[in-house]
Amino acid sequence: MKEHLSPQDLRPLTASQKEMLRSLWRPAINDMAVASICTNVETDEYEDIEFVVGQVLINDLGRTPRIVLRRLRLMEDPMEQEEDIAPETGGDNDALMDAQAGDEGDEYDEDFDCLYIEPEEFFNLEDCLPLLSIGQMIDYIRKSKFGQRGYKLIIPPEESKLFEQSMFRLEDSDGEGYENQELCDLLWDIFKTYVLGVL
Repeated sequence: MKEHLSPQDLRPLTASQKEMLRSLWRPAINDMAVASICTNVETDEYEDIEFVVGQVLINDLGRTPRIVLRRLRLMEDPMEQEEDIAPETGGDNDALMDAQAGDEGDEYDEDFDCLYIEPEEFFNLEDCLPLLSIGQMIDYIRKSKFGQRGYKLIIPPEESKLFEQSMFRLEDSDGEGYENQELCDLLWDIFKTYVLGVL
């Protein structure tokens, strides 16, 4: 069963519909998202990078605050964090620095590690769209015109019999209904129609 949208579901949306979806979304930790990153400026090629939001950072140094999403890191190495701490200055370190200063400056110091941040770790909110889950879409639909008076969701049994309904069905209070094989796709169709206004 499909549990959330995929980048392919978002591709048919127009730029204004994508902007509306982005404005509705309040990013939170553990949200699924996709960032559209330009890989070739000359040919206008973009790559979709799916990620889980690990941190929401707000930079309010400018006129308008800028929101940056940080990718969730599943496992952080505690050894890496210890190596990032600068050593305390002392006699041994000073002697080592004096000895290295006497060496030729052309040699590469293999112990030197520079701080490197993956380019795929931080994303501007303007480059991202949410990959909404079933629960998130239900919440948005409840607040829309379709869900104002409530609606009924019919979930078919896992093993359908000959005369039983085999599709997910959503009906509003007026009896207007929608059907689909996938619950996520059914909710996305209703979301696009009643929340984003796609016809």
